Amino acid sequence: MKTRTLNTEVILCLSPTNSISQSLSTFGLSPQVKNIVAVSLAESPEQLDSMVEELKTKVQAEKADENNEFQYCKTSVCKVYSVTEGELSVDTLENTVVTKIATKV
Repeated sequence: MKTRTLNTEVILCLSPTNSISQSLSTFGLSPQVKNIVAVSLAESPEQLDSMVEELKTKVQAEKADENNEFQYCKTSVCKVYSVTEGELSVDTLENTVVTKIATKV
């Protein structure tokens, strides 16, 4: 791990760079945030259910999609991950972002 906590490590892994401060700035929470992604790591389905219920008591929100489908602003994602039209002509946005995350130096 490059960071001190698992929470920060997950945020760093989402980032297109290896900068912890930039990752927190881009993907961290702030009062202006209207959309979040919650990541829960559990050892069993029961533990995960418990964690989800606890999260629901702490966050005033509703689940956006019961089917867990991707929902995003293409322009924002392309900007954050520096995705070009050329890259999109070869592969999907999702695959391009995953590749950029997986291959960052």
